[in-house]
Amino acid sequence: MKMATVLRVLILAMIVGLGLFGTLRFDVPTMLKEFLAEVAALGFTGILIFVGVYILATVFFVPGSILTLGAGFVYGVADGTAAVSVASTLGAFAAFLVGRYVARS
Repeated sequence: MKMATVLRVLILAMIVGLGLFGTLRFDVPTMLKEFLAEVAALGFTGILIFVGVYILATVFFVPGSILTLGAGFVYGVADGTAAVSVASTLGAFAAFLVGRYVARS
């Protein structure tokens, strides 16, 4: 195998391994609820942080239902929908890039 292929496989294995380790080691739903409470007080900066965390959650296979419902609760229906729409689209794009370039072959 080529060195680039081996490197891609190792990077993909690290991403999946870290994601699995994180979800098994930590109580993710409780952490997400606490995160939403903290972010709610930050205003617009909190929305940007929320979008970044949502993108990471999408790439690391964390269920987005808690974040999605939490955004609606914290930011209201209109702002929560806008934040989740942007975040989920960017998260899907990031997951596509990982699949396209890191996990390609």
